[in-house]
Amino acid sequence: MKRLADLGRRCCRWPVREDADGHWFCSDPARPGLAYCSSHYKRAWLKSPKAREPRVDSAQQQASVVAPRTSGPLPQLDQAKPDAPALGSEENEPAPSNAGFSGISAPEEINNFPGESNNIAAKNAAEEVSQTPALRGVEPICLNGAEPEPIATGEPIFEHANPADLLVEQSYQRDLTPKSVALIRKIALGWDWRKFRPPVVVFTDAGCLIVDGQHTTIAAASRGLASIPIQIVEAPEVQSRAEAFIGLNRDRLQVTPVQLHHAAVAAGDETAVTIEQVCHRAGVTIVRSAYGSYKWKPGETMAVNAIRDLIERRGAMKARMILQALAQAGCAPVAAHEIKAAEHLFSHEDFAAELEPLAEGGGADLALVVKALGDSAAKDAKMFAATHCVPYWKGLAATWFKKCRKRRKAA
Repeated sequence: MKRLADLGRRCCRWPVREDADGHWFCSDPARPGLAYCSSHYKRAWLKSPKAREPRVDSAQQQASVVAPRTSGPLPQLDQAKPDAPALGSEENEPAPSNAGFSGISAPEEINNFPGESNNIAAKNAAEEVSQTPALRGVEPICLNGAEPEPIATGEPIFEHANPADLLVEQSYQRDLTPKSVALIRKIALGWDWRKFRPPVVVFTDAGCLIVDGQHTTIAAASRGLASIPIQIVEAPEVQSRAEAFIGLNRDRLQVTPVQLHHAAVAAGDETAVTIEQVCHRAGVTIVRSAYGSYKWKPGETMAVNAIRDLIERRGAMKARMILQALAQAGCAPVAAHEIKAAEHLFSHEDFAAELEPLAEGGGADLALVVKALGDSAAKDAKMFAATHCVPYWKGLAATWFKKCRKRRKAA
C-alpha cells in the first residue's frame, strides 16, 4: 500500500483508505494495460449481479408504480414589500427597462380580479393535486436493426478525493474566462449537493486528471471542501480523454427555455410563477413542447423569454393586456415578434400618442385588427421592414398601426 506520489507505472491504483498522511492505494502489480490488479479489476469493471437480473415487463412495471407525491402549493406572492411598489402597479407603470424580478412580489393586478380567486397560485396548486401527474417508466427504444458497437471500456467507479489534488489537462480543457469565473463563484457561494455532478477523472502517472467538471472541482476547492465524490473512468491516452470530453459535452440535448420555465414554476421560482400568472389571466398557455406538425391552438406560445422581457420592461398589468389582445386575436402561436410589435405600438411615442390606451379599448381594437388582417399582415410587414431597413417586428407594428382606430383630435 502506497501513496499516489510513490506509485510506480505498473502499480494498482485502487484507492484503499485516506488518513492524515494522504490517500493510500493498493500498489499490487497491475494487469497489463490496466490501472488495477486482478482483484480490483473485477470490482471496478465487471458488471454487477443486479445488471444481469431479468427485466420486468411493462405491465408488471406499471402495476408496481407507486403513486407520486404531489407538490405543495406555490408560494404566496400577494404580499407586497412596504417600501417598494408592486410590479405593474400605478406607481410602477410602466416599469423601467432595467426592472428585474428579484425581491419583487406579484402585483395586485394579478391577484385581485373581480369574480376570481385572489390567489391564482393556490388555485393552480389545487388543480395540480386533483390531477396527479403520471410517472413515465424508462423503456428501451427500437434501434431499427442496427448492431450496437462493442463496449470498449469498463464501467466507471466512484471514490472520494480532495478537489485541490485534481489536475486540469490544458491540451483540450477550456481556459478560465470571466464568464467561467463568475460561474465558479456562483457554484461555490450557493453550493447544493442536489445539483452536484461528480467530476469525471482519470488516474495517470502524473496524477488524477479531470476529463470533465473542472468548474465544479474549482468551486469545491474554493469553498474549502476537503473531499468530493469523483467518477473514475479508463482513458490512458490523451486522445481518449479528449474524445470523452467531447462526448460528455456534445452528445446531449440542451434544455430549452420553455422546459426551464416549467421546472422553475414547479420549484416555486418567483419570476416563473409571475409569468405563469400573467399568462393565465391573459388567456395564454405556455406549451411544454411543439415538434414537427404540431397544430397550434389560439393563445398557445413558447415565447417565454419575450414574455419575461415584456413584464420586466412594462410591468405585469400592461403585459397582461398586450398578451390578452394577441390571444383574443386568435394568434396561433403567440410569437415573439408579435409580442414585440404589440408592445412597440403602445409604448413608442410615434404610435402610442395616436392610439387609444390599452385599458380604454386599445387592446380590444388591436385584437380586431390583427384578426381581420390575418396572414396578409406578414407580407406587408416584410415589405415595410425591407424598405425602411428595420426589424420585421417593427414592420408588423407599422402595419397594424395603419388599421388601428386613432384617437379623436380635440377641436
